[in-house]
Amino acid sequence: MEFEFDGLEDLINLFNRLSNLEDILTNILTRLCEIGENVIAQTHGHHARVWSERTADGYSIIAEGQDILFIEFGTGDMAGAMDFLYDQVPISVEPGSWSRAHGGEYWRTGGFGRGVWHFGGQEYHYTPPHPAFYYAYQAMVQALPQIAHEEINR
Repeated sequence: MEFEFDGLEDLINLFNRLSNLEDILTNILTRLCEIGENVIAQTHGHHARVWSERTADGYSIIAEGQDILFIEFGTGDMAGAMDFLYDQVPISVEPGSWSRAHGGEYWRTGGFGRGVWHFGGQEYHYTPPHPAFYYAYQAMVQALPQIAHEEINR
C-alpha cells in the first residue's frame, strides 16, 4: 500500500489516522473473514456450520460438518483433483482414499478408474470438488486493497 502526502501537515494526519493501527487491522481482518465466510457458506452452509474466530496469529475461518471434505476435495475418481490449490492439507486426499480406509463400495469395486458406489438409486464414479475455501481466499485477496483503503481512511 502506498501513502502519499504533501508536506508536514499531511504526514501528521497520516500518523493520526494510523495511531489506532490495531483497531484498523482488526476491522480489516473482520471484514475479510465476513467475505470468506459468505463464500464458504454458499457451498457448505446447508450442511455445515461456518464461522470465523480470532487465533494467536490472526483469524481463522472454520467449517464444521460431516461432508465438508467430500465436497471440498471431491470423491471417487475426482478426489483430490484440485488439492494443488491448498498449501496445507492435513490429510491425504486421493481417488478412493476414504473408501479404501473405510471399506467403501468404490474401493471394493475396483477403485480409481473402475470403482463405483450407489446412492439414492444412482451409480457414481465421482463427484467433482468444490474448493470453497480456495474461492474464499481468492475473494479475500481481491477485496483486501479496497477494504484496507477504506479502514485506513475512515
